Amino acid sequence: MNGAAAQGHGGLPDCRLALGVHLVAAPDGGARLVDLDGAFYGLTAVAADMLRGMLAGPSADAAAAVAVDYGVPLDVVSADLAAFRADLARRGLVETGSGRIRRRMRRILARVALAPFLAAQDICGPSATGLLILARLAVRIFGFGAAASAFRPGTGGAPTRSPDLATVAAIDREVIAAAARLPGAACKEIALAAWRLLAARGLPAELVVGIEFYPLAGHCWCRVGDRICADLGARAAGYTIVASSDW
Repeated sequence: MNGAAAQGHGGLPDCRLALGVHLVAAPDGGARLVDLDGAFYGLTAVAADMLRGMLAGPSADAAAAVAVDYGVPLDVVSADLAAFRADLARRGLVETGSGRIRRRMRRILARVALAPFLAAQDICGPSATGLLILARLAVRIFGFGAAASAFRPGTGGAPTRSPDLATVAAIDREVIAAAARLPGAACKEIALAAWRLLAARGLPAELVVGIEFYPLAGHCWCRVGDRICADLGARAAGYTIVASSDW
């Protein structure tokens, strides 16, 4: 969920989640902040209410609502809200000033830098090993969100036919075998490589990110319809989906 706050009429500045940051409700009443380019964060119920209030409207209104709901003096809530927002901004989770421009520029740079290499893969016939190596470099240099934006299939790789389970199974084996030969292959790299390979075959693939609430953990995988592809140990079933091909 990428939020955008309305223009405020006073008090603390309004904010919105940074590009690639998602707010997910947790079963305990709190929430989790998922930054596709970085780490995951746990929020208490109070912090989650504060953030939702800031994303929904003027921060002054959010402070007033929290003060009423929790029976805390408004000046205390306002101070806590200001400190909380400053911490979120410091971590790059909410936008201030040119924050959105920086993230968008990173995605543009990733697409420009990776385009020749991905095009060469498409022309020569994409290989799982080559795509895994390219995905590893892209994630480390640009972050996962930007790497996924660059790996996203263009119109030439758009789905052209219904899922062919035999082809999906063959790509599954190819990517898993390549990952076994590449030390330390991470789920992000494996999913990106599978996504690109499936799209090159004209299959309707999705890149998916999910989280596990207890303990807090993240996972990334690729799927074609209900079929999960190249997911080591079939771990995806236990995760709550945060983003699906939203790059």
